[in-house]
Formats: sequence, C-alpha cells, structure tokens
Amino acid sequence: MVAAMFALASAHGQTPGTLNAALEQRIEDLKGDIEFIGEGEGLIEPLNELGGAYQALGQYDKAAAEYQRALKLSEKVHGKQSSDVATSLNNLASNLDDQGKYAEAEAMYREALAMRIKLLGAEHPDVAIFLSNLAGVLNQQGKYTKAEAMHREALAMRIKLFGVEHPDVATSLNNLALVLREQGKYAEAEAMFREALALAKKLLGAEHPQVAGGLSNLAGVLREQGKNAEAEAISREAHALAKRLVSAEHPLVASCSSVLGKVLSGRGKYAEADQHFERALAICEKQFGKGHANTAKVLIGFAESQQKRGNHAKAKLLAERALAIQEKALPPGHLDLADTQETLAEIHTGLGDPKEAKGYASRAKAIREMLSSSK
Repeated sequence: MVAAMFALASAHGQTPGTLNAALEQRIEDLKGDIEFIGEGEGLIEPLNELGGAYQALGQYDKAAAEYQRALKLSEKVHGKQSSDVATSLNNLASNLDDQGKYAEAEAMYREALAMRIKLLGAEHPDVAIFLSNLAGVLNQQGKYTKAEAMHREALAMRIKLFGVEHPDVATSLNNLALVLREQGKYAEAEAMFREALALAKKLLGAEHPQVAGGLSNLAGVLREQGKNAEAEAISREAHALAKRLVSAEHPLVASCSSVLGKVLSGRGKYAEADQHFERALAICEKQFGKGHANTAKVLIGFAESQQKRGNHAKAKLLAERALAIQEKALPPGHLDLADTQETLAEIHTGLGDPKEAKGYASRAKAIREMLSSSK
C-alpha cells in the first residue's frame, strides 16, 4: 500500500511529502471523470481507483461504498464471475483488512482468489497478488504456518513469471521474511529482509518508501537477535528516509518511529525512545483510530519500554489499553493477545502482584497451546 500511494503522488506531480494533498486532488479528478462518464462499463476502473484513494486516506466507509458500486456494476455488466468482480472483491477485502476486520477480509480474499484461479489459471501475476494478500491476513490472525506456505507459493510463482529481479519478487521476499520473524525464525528472516532490501534499492532506487520500510523491518529483526548497534544505525536511517519521503503523519513514519523507539529502549536511551513512541501513537490514533490493532502494537511497545526501566505503573496502564483494544480488534486466539498478556504478567510481577501475574501468564499459555494444536 505504501508503494502504491507513493506512486499515486508521484504520478500527479506531487512531492512525496504532500501525499495526502495528492490523494485529495486525485479524488476530485476521479469524481469529475465519473460524472463525465455517467454510466456503463467505463465507470468500473475509476470507481475502484476512487475507493483506493479513500482507503489510502483511511476513509474506509467511503472506500467501501465506491468498491461496492464497482462490484455491483461489474456483476451487472459481466455476471458473477469476471476479472472485474474478482478485483472489486479483493479491494473490499483489503479495505476490511486495513480496519483489522481480519476474519471478514480472509473470507473475501479467498472468494476473490478462487475466482481469479478459475478465470486465469493457477499461474498468473494476479493470482500471485491475491495469494500474497490472503497470506498477509492469515499472518495478521496468527495463522503463521499457512501464511508462510502461501507466501512461499507466491514468491515461487513470481520468480517463475518475472525472473528474480522484479519489484514483486522483492515484495514477496519481504512478506515472507515478516512471517518468518513472527515465528521466531530470526536468522532466516534477516537474510530474506537483506535480500529484499538489496533488490528494492536496485530496482526502485535508494529514495523510495519501500526501501524505508525494508530498512525498518531489518532493524527490527536485528534487535530481536541482540544486534543492537547495527539495529540503531539502520533504524535511524529508515526513520530519516521515511520523513523525507512521505508526510509527517503517514503510517510509514509511525511504523519507523515505533521500531526506532524499541531499538533505543533496548539501548537504554529511554527519553528519546519515549518521543518516538509518543509520535507513533499520535499518528496511529489519527490515521487508524484509537481502537485499531496498529495502535495497540505501539502501546505494547511503549509499555515494554516503560517496564524495562522499572516504571511498572505506567507500563501497566499502557499494556491494559493495548489489551482492551486487541480483545475487540483481534480474534480470540491471536498470538498478539498472548504476547500482551505475557507482558502484563511481567509487569504485575514487577508490581509485586503474583496472583494477577499468574492469571495473565495462564491465559497467554492457553492461547499458545491452542495455536500450537491448530497448526
């Protein structure tokens, strides 16, 4: 999504830092195009693009309305089974995915993928895209084994279709590395992040949002392995690049700020870490809402940072906010719920409350056992 939004801004003569303005202008242009076209098949593409622009701005209800218009028109013109119908279903799923409605998104992604395969065959660039999208939402739900297998399938398909040096291959490498990291396969994830980053730099240039995201991902997995000095240097590079490329309130800046906060906290640079967590939290609350899973991720990182320095009471408040969000936004067996409850167990241990600590630890263990038995 970041790369797509960057391309949209660039295509309309805007500097990357004016992304929102570019999207808002594009919305007005598309409304004009739609009014000019009036009716018929020619409306399908601008309606989907209008939905994409609203989605990029976080205006999800408006995005869904335009995607639904495109879907109904596609079904009217082409019937229930067509490429345009599959595209609209995928777009609606993506919009649900961005809102944290993962179960609904998964069902719609599966419907779109099955239709694509039926229409285009099992090996097609669009099938690889839809596979990757479905794998992404499986990853969000903690279904890591299935997500990994699907990302590997998408990667193999893209290499076969495009060769190794292609932007979509870089995207698949990065996506696979993310799910490997979630499973604790840090060395393999690091190698894949480095490969994806090198390919992105070669194909897209060093000054590109995908490169900033790749640097931040690499910094995160280095931190997980205790390679703190290198993680800090790379995380600072990612953060600076994101600030140059996109607006100050873009989700990419929030993501890079959050990772940098974690890295700095691990290095004992707590005051600077707090600044980055607070910035990331403000952006997420504005762009996604206070009840979004992305907001919870920043809160739990902030809580863990407070816990490290012995600020148990503040850590407890932050972690409790995160858990309350996750219990509403995520399915009951999501691994993030286990992680947050384990953090709360540690916090309550620090507060001298072993009963509460044991309760949180027990609930976290139950989730992990459930996930392990379902693999």
